[in-house]
Formats: sequence, C-alpha cells, structure tokens
Amino acid sequence: HGSKSHYRVASNGSDAKFGTKLPVSRITLPSSVYLDMLNLAYFAIFNNYGVASGVKLARDIEFRAKYDSVPSVILVSRAVSQLAANSSGNIVETPQIATPSVLTKNMITNAS
Repeated sequence: HGSKSHYRVASNGSDAKFGTKLPVSRITLPSSVYLDMLNLAYFAIFNNYGVASGVKLARDIEFRAKYDSVPSVILVSRAVSQLAANSSGNIVETPQIATPSVLTKNMITNAS
C-alpha cells in the first residue's frame, strides 16, 4: 500500500501506548456561579466594556451549561446573547437593580 496520509500525535491526557484518553476531572459549579458570570457578561455588553468579550463569555457559559444540563443557565445565556444581537448599538440604560435574581428576571423579560 501507499504511504499514510496522516499520523497520530500523542497529546496531553492520552496514553501513546494504548491510544486511550485518561479521564478529565471537571470542577462542578453551582448554577448561581454561572448566573453571576452571566450578570458580568450582561454588564460588560450593555455598558460597552467589551461587547465581544461579553458575548463570548455568554456563549461559553451556555456551552458549559449544556454540558452540565442546567436549563436555567442555558435560558439566561441565550437571553443575554439575543439581547446583544438585537440591540445593535441601541442599548438603553436600565435602572439600578437590587439583586442578581431580579437582573436575571429582567434579562429574560427583555429577551421575550
């Protein structure tokens, strides 16, 4: 036969001898931590402290929430991303919000 068109490169977390990956340990976080991080993303996006970074953070949190099966975090992360996409520079300042749960409720309401 001809020469191989690809070759295997051993990477971190794998055993080159057997080609199996070692288990990756993940730190599990409560949903409240993800929601607090989404509050940061929302603040960054809508106060012009880094719209691209805020959107990326919201998408990364959504990915992790899907992996961890946390529906409330998936919902809020999608709401933040949708608000950022729909605002297109027309961001209206919101009044002072007392608690993160009220902020989360407002984000979901605004995205509806």
